[in-house]
Order: sequence, then C-alpha cells, then structure tokens
Amino acid sequence: MKKQYYFSFVLAILSVIAAKSIEDIGVSTYYNEKATSFLKEDGYFDLDHVNAVQQLPMGNDPFVHFSMLDNSNYACIQSEHGNVVLYNIASNSVSSALKFGILNDIRDAVVVDSSLMLFTEDMSVYRSYAPFDSLHTTLLLEGNTSIKSAAICHHALTHRLFIIGDPSESEIQSAERSVYTYNLNKGIFNEKPLFTFDVADLEVFAEKNHIKINSFRMDEYGDTVMGLNFIPTSISVHPKTNEIYVLSSIDKSMAVFNQFGELVNFAILSDRQFSNPTGMTFNAFGDLFISNNDLMNNSIVKVNWNKLFQKKSTNSLIFGL
Repeated sequence: MKKQYYFSFVLAILSVIAAKSIEDIGVSTYYNEKATSFLKEDGYFDLDHVNAVQQLPMGNDPFVHFSMLDNSNYACIQSEHGNVVLYNIASNSVSSALKFGILNDIRDAVVVDSSLMLFTEDMSVYRSYAPFDSLHTTLLLEGNTSIKSAAICHHALTHRLFIIGDPSESEIQSAERSVYTYNLNKGIFNEKPLFTFDVADLEVFAEKNHIKINSFRMDEYGDTVMGLNFIPTSISVHPKTNEIYVLSSIDKSMAVFNQFGELVNFAILSDRQFSNPTGMTFNAFGDLFISNNDLMNNSIVKVNWNKLFQKKSTNSLIFGL
C-alpha cells in the first residue's frame, strides 16, 4: 500500500512538472507567433531635432511616469508625492490628484482599455474606471510577488503588462536587467523574466556604432570608469514596430529591444533637450514623449515618428534596414 501511494505521489509530481513545461512552451510559442506575425512599419526618430517642448504649468511637480488615456489626456505619476493626475496635452492643464481610496503610495498607473491599472509600493494591483475615484476602484491582487518594479507599460498585442525590474543597491553593480510580465487575463505575475539583457551589451553596441557614452560607473574594483549604469526608469512599447523601449535617466540613454529580447538599437539623449529624462510613452501615431523630471525644466518633449522614406539624421533610432 505504501509503495502504491509513493508511486502515485511521484506520478502526481511528474504530471505537475510536465504541465508546467507545456505551459512554458505555450507561452514562448505565443510570444513568438505574436512577434513574427506583427506587421512592422519602418521608420525612425530624429533625437537631435525634437518637434516640440511643452513646459508644464507652474506649481506642478514633474511627471515620473505617464500613460496615454486618449489622444489628449495622459495618466501621470508626479514625482514629489506620488499622486496620480490627468494631464491634457492640448490645453497644457493638470487635474487635481485622483482619489482612489488606496492607503499605500501608488508606484505606477498604466492605461488599459480606458481603465487605470494601479500598482502600489508592495506591488498590490488595483483597477480603476472613470471617473477614477474610490467607488470605481477595486483591489485585484494583494502584493504577492518578488518582482520590484521600476516602471510598467501595457503591451496590447498580448494583453499583458511589461515590467522593467528595479535593481536593488546590490544588483546595480550587476550588469543584468530583467523584463517581467503581468497577465491581465489571469491576473497574475510571471516570476520568470520575459527576457534579460546585459548592460555590457549596450556598451558594446554603442562602441560598434560610434555612440559616445558620457556617463560614469564604478567597476568591480571600486574605480570610476566611463560606462553605463543603466538603471531603468521607464518602459514602453512602440505601436508601429512592437519594439520595447527602456529609458535610463541616470545615463540619459535609451535601449530598444525586439519582442525576443534582442537589442536592436541604443541612443544617448542630448543634455540640451533632455535635462533629466524620466518618463516615456507613445501616442497612437507612434510619436515619442519624454518627461523631464526637473523643477528648472519641468517639461514634456515630443519627437515625431518618421516613416523611412523621409531624410535621416546622424543620431537617429532607425528600424527596418
């Protein structure tokens, strides 16, 4: 009897392992199919010649994260108090802080199908619908993940949220950074990274493409050397190319990956237009918006998405070649 019980127990364990393996294969296949079937639009950003700089109204804290609600309105996290506000880019006006009835500080707010997905410091997940008050806000998931988020964005194609991990003090010295997912259908975090990348690979890419790095980091011996820290502050998916953009404020640098996690481009942002680039998002046309978290230059910079038949400049993010 004991042998039969033990054999049944072993079979049950093996079944769970097999099911988990099948699930992992299914997730991988799903992402591969979505990535390969996406019809990319070839184009580029001219980062040397921005198209608009919008100074935010006086008295407003800078935006550290923002997400497009519609063509004119963005949901934004303000830097000083972590408030969520609505910003109308057409009228250059900022709403009062939204009152969700959530006690913990909100770390990120991401627009999903006209609603707001809200994440607190402990990674509890809430969903709020217009008019974005306590009566229309629901707790979906208590904080139950080891993932520490630096920033979150919506990937509409797979109905998931992409999360760029926030490295701890000890992990900053490590060169590895990770992108995770939150499944909106199942309401769960995937503890296994979608992909990881190495900061050293960004430096190699920059060197091969003659991109000058202006920042400094500490090496393994404690010496200051020229190089990237690349501590992520924002992540966003381009609607025309399906590429994943990751922004590092400390280096004023931007890395671009395809959906398989392969590095496809890298750029350094100029000090003249980007004094402290922190937040990043796109509109439906593919135009890039970057917020400067800077009280002396509290602004949002717009860089148009250009189709490839237009003229390219020297410091451009170019795709489809």
